[in-house]
Amino acid sequence: NAANASNPSSATVTVNIAHPWVHRTAAPSLIYIGAWSMARRLVSTYTGPLIRIRRASDNTQQDIGFVESGGHHVLDESAVTSFVGSSDWFIRTIYDQSLEGGHLEQPTASLQPIGGTAGGFNRIGSNNRTGAQFGSSRRIGYTFGTLPVDNVFGVLLAGRTGTSITGGQRFMSMGSNPAFNFVLQDDGKPRFDYGNGGFLHSGALTTNQSFVLYGRFLGQSGSSERFRVGFTGQPVQNGGGGNSQLATSNQEIRLGVNSANGGSYAGRLSELVLIRDITAGAEESGLYAAAGDFFGA
Repeated sequence: NAANASNPSSATVTVNIAHPWVHRTAAPSLIYIGAWSMARRLVSTYTGPLIRIRRASDNTQQDIGFVESGGHHVLDESAVTSFVGSSDWFIRTIYDQSLEGGHLEQPTASLQPIGGTAGGFNRIGSNNRTGAQFGSSRRIGYTFGTLPVDNVFGVLLAGRTGTSITGGQRFMSMGSNPAFNFVLQDDGKPRFDYGNGGFLHSGALTTNQSFVLYGRFLGQSGSSERFRVGFTGQPVQNGGGGNSQLATSNQEIRLGVNSANGGSYAGRLSELVLIRDITAGAEESGLYAAAGDFFGA
């Protein structure tokens, strides 16, 4: 109703609500282990920066936040350009937007992922989202004193493969003895390893292909859906096997390489979300599809 009470009127109004996290429209019950993105704000209540970057010209560092664009809150690229000029720049920190406070960090300059060269940006997907270039043992991670995982967890990982696919490149790892790994085999097939179990997708990624990888581990041994793996353009597949449980003390989340097992990833990565207590069905497919929509094919 209009403010004039003596002569009220009405109108149809369309309200565009900012989602707490773009996936949460389909998955309202998510419990985060961690939410990291250099492309966008994932949680509406998060007010901090997305990343901390270092410019090569003088090794100065600066936090970079987000701006609203196209219905999303994306990396403030103008702030990056203003800060780095024509310099190469690197990712020092990807801030955790969940309540766990597990910021992915790499203090060693020679190991920091490359944000861009000559003032430019590394891109992922048809929507040209920002990412970081890995390879040559570049990596970034955080060690949880107590890793908040139970018997169920899900993983979303957005990136782009490199110009070659060889030798079991590891997108990411979590924990050790046993460890969870997302691996890219030299035939391009993504593999989900977990202790003495895991699952290999029948489809394959190609060189320079953008993707959103999805995986889920279900602690119940013998389940036909104990492991689930899918990626952009390919249906999620089920696999079983393995009885090991992930250790929870002093376990590291790492993007780019698993130092215990080698296998540097030579492509680009932009976003990692770790979720526990995720269910199947519409909630699962909704968050998987929403990530793909944001990054594009």
